[in-house]
Formats: sequence, structure tokens, C-alpha cells
Amino acid sequence: MGCVVNYSDAISRAFRTLKAGSPWGFIASSYAAIVGLFVLALTVGIAALGGTARLVQTFAAISSSSRTPTLHEFAPVFVLWALAVGVSLLSIPIAVAQYGGTIHLTDEIQAGRDARVGDGWAFGFRRFWRVVAVELVIGLITFALVTVVIAPIVTLAVAAAKTNGSAGAVVGLVCGGMLLVLALVFGVLMISGFEAIAIRYALIGDRTAGDALTAGWAAFKARFKNVFAFVLIIVGFAIIFSIAQTVLNYVIRFATIGSLAFSGSPSGLAPASLSALVSRALPVLVIIYIIELALAAAVRLFQASMWTAFFRQMTGLDVAQPRSGYIPPYGYAPEPGPRLPEGSPPAPLAPGGYPPPPTGWAPPVGSPPDWPPGSESAPLHGGTHDSYAPPMAPHRSALDPNPPMAPHEGEQQ
Repeated sequence: MGCVVNYSDAISRAFRTLKAGSPWGFIASSYAAIVGLFVLALTVGIAALGGTARLVQTFAAISSSSRTPTLHEFAPVFVLWALAVGVSLLSIPIAVAQYGGTIHLTDEIQAGRDARVGDGWAFGFRRFWRVVAVELVIGLITFALVTVVIAPIVTLAVAAAKTNGSAGAVVGLVCGGMLLVLALVFGVLMISGFEAIAIRYALIGDRTAGDALTAGWAAFKARFKNVFAFVLIIVGFAIIFSIAQTVLNYVIRFATIGSLAFSGSPSGLAPASLSALVSRALPVLVIIYIIELALAAAVRLFQASMWTAFFRQMTGLDVAQPRSGYIPPYGYAPEPGPRLPEGSPPAPLAPGGYPPPPTGWAPPVGSPPDWPPGSESAPLHGGTHDSYAPPMAPHRSALDPNPPMAPHEGEQQ
């Protein structure tokens, strides 16, 4: 029996994680690094092209309908495009390290340990290739799924075209296409759940990419109902965040457009000049962009925190310690002995390091079998039943997909 997943507790843990400052600082630093790269590339590119005046002339020539711009006039656009591609490639390592570091920081916070921004970057770059390997496999699986779903849709479309759009072919295309698209959406959502588990086995469980994918797949199959329900919860919160973000964006844009359009006239009824609009719109656009980045960061951090809480519950990392006086179901656990006076020598230990059993204790009913000499479960010493030790619980990793659970109050041990 696996560990119980408490969805409401996972959500509350995610909200508590948002109150910590280190993940916000970590994500802000990563966004600042990416934006800084773009600003640096744009500044260098404009300076290399001869300043903003040359760039304005280039765009004026391109937008002119009276003549066709020359290749020389297009050169600045090619340069800026090449710089944008280069910066995008440079931002990939930052994005990968940000993903791994975010998972690490959410796990540290939920485990009650100290989490610092620098630890997130160090961990993210240290596990860089492990994240790349897992995400590459997930990407290939997603690509294969999309190919398998799109191919029948293309086949149905070709068949409908050959029949000159007959009613049967069109109905088959529409109905079959809708079913295939729904299957694609379901498959992509399930792959996202599998990815969330596998990447945490790689990072939190400190496993190689292959072991993480294997363990993630085993856990995904064993806990499919839990994963499916949690994916739906994630999607629900994503929809809520999306609606809130859309409403906020429209409110900000309508307010700024109205204030900008009529801020240049003394009476407030005539629109301002184009240059005044441009000079005032740029700071507003920057503010809107920062707000959108903050909302996107909140969504990413919240989803990462929810999946981390889900993973910690599923794998038993958040299972409470056994209650005081709990006797494990495997083997003999001695009761606490009497408190000895201060300075007394410790009680002698029986062979094997166990304290002597209390008076009257007897092994479990039924004699243990006579094991052949040299077998794993042979008696501890002397080869007699007097030295019989009951077998201990097999070793189970804390990150096993289905670790054993401690019995609750009132259960039989």
C-alpha cells in the first residue's frame, strides 16, 4: 500500500511556499539575466549599426510602399535577427538551471530546510545535463504522440478532399478530428504529470536520468488515479490564473491608453501628438511587461510547489514519524527499561546489540525452521533456536513509489 496523497494539504503547502522569499528572488534573478542579455544585445546591435537614426531609416524604407527596399537596407534587420537568435540560445542554459533550481528550492522549503538563491543556481547548473536528458526524452515522447494523432487527421482530410467534400467525409473528418484532438489533449496532460514525477526523481531523489524515468513511469502507473486528479487540479488553477491575468491586462491597457490619448491636450479632449504618445507609452509597456512576467513567475512557482508537495507525499518524504510507543510490525522492539540512577553503568547488551528482552518474553509462536549452514537467515549465533532473531523489514528507499506505511491509530499491527 502506498502513501496517501492529500490534495488539500498539497495545495496549502504550495501557498505556504509562495510566502518564502528565496524562490521569488531566484526567479527574478533568472528573468533579470535573460532580459539583461536581450537589452545588451539590442544595445550592441544598434550601436554597431550606426545608432537609432539608421534603424529608423531602415524601418521607414521597409514600410514604404513606393519602392522595394534594397538588400543593404535590410542588413540591420538581419543583424538584429541574428542577435535575437544568439541571445535565445544563450538563455536556454539559464532557463534549464532555473527549472532545476526552482524544484530544489521548493523541496528545501517544504522539508523545513534553509533555501537561498545561490543554492538554487548552484543546484540548477550542477544538475543541468540530468534535466536536459529527462526533458529530451519527454519531448520525444510528446512529439511521437502528436505525430500519431496528427497523421490520422491528415489522412481524413485527404480522404475528404478526394470525395469533393461529401457530407460523410466531412462528418468523419470533423468527428474523428475532434476525438483525436481530445485524445491529444489528454495524452499531453498525462505526459506533463509523468514529467513532473520523473524530473523530481532525478532532482529530489538524486537519480540518473534513466533511473528517474523508470521510477517515474512505475509511480505514474501505480498512482495513475492520483496523478490524473492532480493534473486536473493543476489545470483548474492554470485557468483561474489565466482569467485573472487577462482581466488585469485589459484593465491596465484600457486605463493607460485612455490616459495617454488625452494627456497631451489642455482640455483633455484632443489626442496628444504621436511623439508624445511614443515617449509616454514606452514606460507603460515596460511596466505591463514586468507585471506579466511577475504573474507568469507566480504561476510557474505555484505549479512547481504543488507538484513538489504531491511528490513528497506520494513517495513518503512527508509521512509523519511513528507515534511514541509505536512497535514496528517486523521483529521484536523492547519496551523502555527503568530509569537507572545517574552514574550507573549501562545495561549489558545481548549478542547483536539488542538490549535483553523483558522477563517472560518469548519468540513468536512456532519454531523457526532449521536453516542449512551458511544460509542468509541462519540463527545469529550458536545455531540454536535460543538465539533466533525474527527477520527485520526489508530495506525500502524513502523515494520508492510504493513505500510501506506505518499503521494508523487503531489498526492491527
